[in-house]
Amino acid sequence: MADIADKPQNVHFAPRRLAHANIFVRDLKESLAFYSAVCGLTEVFAEPAVDMVFLSNGSSHHDVALMQIARKDRGGRDGRVATTRGSEPGLNHLGWEMENEKVLVDAYKRAVGLDVDVKRTTDHGMSHSVYLFDPERNFQEFYSDQLADWREFYRNNVGQAISGSWDPLASAPSTAANYDANFSPEYVKSAPVQPREISRAGIIAEDFDKMLRFYRDVGGLSLAHLDEAVGVAVLMGTTGKPALSLFAQRDGEQTGLHHIGFEVVNEIELEKLHGDLRRINDAAPVEITDGRGKKGVVLKSPDGILLEFFLPTPGRAWSAEDARAPRDLFIA
Repeated sequence: MADIADKPQNVHFAPRRLAHANIFVRDLKESLAFYSAVCGLTEVFAEPAVDMVFLSNGSSHHDVALMQIARKDRGGRDGRVATTRGSEPGLNHLGWEMENEKVLVDAYKRAVGLDVDVKRTTDHGMSHSVYLFDPERNFQEFYSDQLADWREFYRNNVGQAISGSWDPLASAPSTAANYDANFSPEYVKSAPVQPREISRAGIIAEDFDKMLRFYRDVGGLSLAHLDEAVGVAVLMGTTGKPALSLFAQRDGEQTGLHHIGFEVVNEIELEKLHGDLRRINDAAPVEITDGRGKKGVVLKSPDGILLEFFLPTPGRAWSAEDARAPRDLFIA
């Protein structure tokens, strides 16, 4: 297969937004309690065949999926077996929401035509997906929703394995846009954190230039901010909202996922959050300010993943000071 980042590739999946993170966890029960009782995400579905649960705030079928680490293969609904990944906690994949199936299939065709290494294509029942790795083995899913009512799909498939193989070329792709851009956020009312939706992620790159080419040429994300001297890029989907922060690796840093970001409902909830989090065990909050009204907190999951909860600042500009700030406090 072609090295997809050594030269420009006109693949351009061009997703709307970052819509979910799928995470391998060491203890599914412990992590589910944290993401629900602390982070306010609502459990909406479980897929026992692969030891996975889905949590959502109402924006889509899941903002976060938690998958128990395993050292054995996993089965799908059609007997399809996924090769063993996820023997350690960390990112499984980031999920990017496409406008519709036709946009997804057209990008898939371009990828295949340019010899891009598509790892698999999957039918999840409610969505169709194309999976591939970025140049540093961070797994990416580009998907289109096939159903507008994902809640009904979950109700009709309780306890079932929902994922199987998909042939993107088997039939004419749909042009229906099945996402809900005007959803009402749903969250666990008793949780100190009350997020609206997952919104952003950060990745530390060993080869910043190569990774940036991938996310622009293959991913089809647009630049919101770039500081090549420092090695920071902020990229966005077609909605125009920042979705991915890319950082050049510094000495002592581990490459890969740096953080996941969630928008909170409003400033009142964020102010309440600062106070409530003081009583939560060792998940110490970190206040985020930059002098332009940007506010948020950062928590660590039971497996050490940084989770950022923030109030976005409309129309804010980036500066060199942003790029040089401690990365735990960086919000795209």
